[in-house]
Amino acid sequence: MAIKDRINLLAIIGNPPYFNGKSQTKKNVIDDELQVYKYGLNEQKINLDDEYIKFIRFAEWKINKCGQGVVGIITNNSFLDGVTHRQMRKHLYETFDEIYILNLHGNSRKGDADKNIFDIMLGVSISIFVKLSKPLKQKNIRYFSVQENGILKRAEKLSFLQNNFIKTVDWVELKPKKTPYFWFVPKDFSHEKEYEKFWKITEIFKVYGSGVKTNRDDLLVNYSKHKLAKNLETAFSFDFDKKFAEKFNIKNSTSYKFRDKLGINNLKSSILKR
Repeated sequence: MAIKDRINLLAIIGNPPYFNGKSQTKKNVIDDELQVYKYGLNEQKINLDDEYIKFIRFAEWKINKCGQGVVGIITNNSFLDGVTHRQMRKHLYETFDEIYILNLHGNSRKGDADKNIFDIMLGVSISIFVKLSKPLKQKNIRYFSVQENGILKRAEKLSFLQNNFIKTVDWVELKPKKTPYFWFVPKDFSHEKEYEKFWKITEIFKVYGSGVKTNRDDLLVNYSKHKLAKNLETAFSFDFDKKFAEKFNIKNSTSYKFRDKLGINNLKSSILKR
């Protein structure tokens, strides 16, 4: 009660969407503020327009304006060690005095053997960010991994969360290497000097790229030249039914207007209702 009555403390609690993908909301202050997470990144692909990242940026921005406060948020855990998230981590590190990361893992896309606490494929983490009115001279960054502590089943994770508080968790202290990545997970740098002696990929190849992501591999990639040609001929001929369209993901997405490119939107909509 004393805290509520006497201290002006802003607390932001959230459960934003977990998916990886660009947000369609582009016309508000947070989209402008999000640029600080992208500053100086020399990357071909920057996945920093996810809704959950906007939630974190909004919370950080709001807390910073107030001068003190706490953020408690459960999100996709990709920002903890994603290469393109390095400016985001740097900014969070500089804004907050205390950071607590409880990594719940469960990323089936990466092949994690443990179970997710939700029925989703993406890994999850709980993050608590604390900004004090009087900044600490030494940042406190704490990390706990259920995976590294043998808590692998969903029931075990839920039991751990139910029976522990921030003071009872056996946190590991992190001292993020300030440049260039500010990792929010433990890293072993004992062989860093040896590693840096090797050539970079960009030094070996004159021509290089970040790879191809089709989002429609079933349609556009095949071990059989005959099957590949047949699928493409069917798609471009428009002589297919709804089942074919669903199987090969023939629809528009936020990143690529596939149906528009095929010219399907100029045809009768009944083509997909057969």
